[in-house]
Formats: sequence, C-alpha cells, structure tokens
Amino acid sequence: MKTHPVPKPKQNETRRRWIMANKDKVFDSIRNMIVLETQAKHFLRVLEAGSVSTNVYLRRIRNFALDMNWLPWHVLPKKRWPAVTFKEKRAITWPEHQAVVLREGNAERKTFYQPAWHLGASQTDLANLEAENVDWDQRVISLARKKTGRIATLRFDEETAEILRSLPVNGPLFPYLRSVRAVTERRSLSNDVEDLASTESHCTRTGRVGGAGEEGWLSRMVRARGFGPQQ
Repeated sequence: MKTHPVPKPKQNETRRRWIMANKDKVFDSIRNMIVLETQAKHFLRVLEAGSVSTNVYLRRIRNFALDMNWLPWHVLPKKRWPAVTFKEKRAITWPEHQAVVLREGNAERKTFYQPAWHLGASQTDLANLEAENVDWDQRVISLARKKTGRIATLRFDEETAEILRSLPVNGPLFPYLRSVRAVTERRSLSNDVEDLASTESHCTRTGRVGGAGEEGWLSRMVRARGFGPQQ
C-alpha cells in the first residue's frame, strides 16, 4: 500500500490563509494606514464592517504587532474587542447528499461524491487519492491530510469497497478532479502573490514603506511573516 509523503506542516496553508486575509476589502480602511497613527476607532470600524474571520485576523495582526514592539500600547483594549462567535456547523444530510449527486452532470464527480459521503474525507484529500493508497487486505485507505500534514487511515465497508472497485486500479482514483484542483490552486496562489506584490509596490510609491511604525498595517504584516516581498 502506498502512502503520500507528509506535506510541510501547515506552512503553505498558513501562507495561503494570510494572503487571502490580506485581500479582504474590509481591511482597506487601515491597509496603508501608518501603524503608529492607528486609533481604536479605526479598528472598531473594521470590526463592525467585517466578519468573524476579520475579528480573528485583526486580533492576530494586533498581537503580532505588540510582540514585535511595533506598538507601544494596545490600540483597542482586550475588553473592548467584540466576542468571536462562530456560526453553528453541521454535516450534510443524506437527502442533501442525494440531491447533490442527482444534479451532478460530470460522471467522475458524481462517482467522487459517493466515497466522500462514506469516508468523510475532505474533497481535496480525496481527490489526491491513488489506487495504491487502498489496502484491500486490511480494508483501509491511507491519505495525507492537507490541513494537518498528517497521515490518516480510514477503514471502509463493503458498500464503499463496491464503489472503489469501479475506480482505476492504478494511479489517481479521480484523475480529472485531481488535475483540475492542482491547476486551480496554482492559479489562485499566483494571483494572490501578484496582488500582494501590487500592494507592496503601492506602499513604496506612496512612501508608506519605512520603519515598523511608519509602514501600513497589512504590508508590514505580510512582509514580517515572510509572505510578501522583502525590503
């Protein structure tokens, strides 16, 4: 049975998440604001206009700035931060799953949804599966989880086995979906890096790049964490 090499622990995923957070338009009001000129009202304006994700990432940005001594004080006292309240999460129901499969026109994707339901793996992890990841003797599937960077072992029953028998006996189980996801991720990352470089270029042209306190929040943050062009 083949196992995937373990991905770099969260490094690429963390980078992708920070780049996506950087693109959030709700940060535009403080994006190029000089760090030392930031007041509590500026943070509150962002928090009121944003989502739970905005609250989480702005907290991280503020905490990182304090740790790096970019700020001599808390811009917004801890007790004044709105509570982080996540929406209720739930799994898809069987009727909902059947409806998704019924309206799917692509044959490979329609088949793909069947083991997704039975195994409970993420779509990206499942799309990267190969026939060699299936241990028919032990009735287990090994896969590398992109989110955690760890190897997961999943047992499957006869119903799932029947689905697996209809898939390729060598190589990727879902070749089309695997190739599509790979291309999409490369394009997304390329576009994100270009956007980030554009932000850095704007800061340079407008004279916002200087010492830690003289630079804009987002440009300073992504540079310090190694996600953008370096000075």
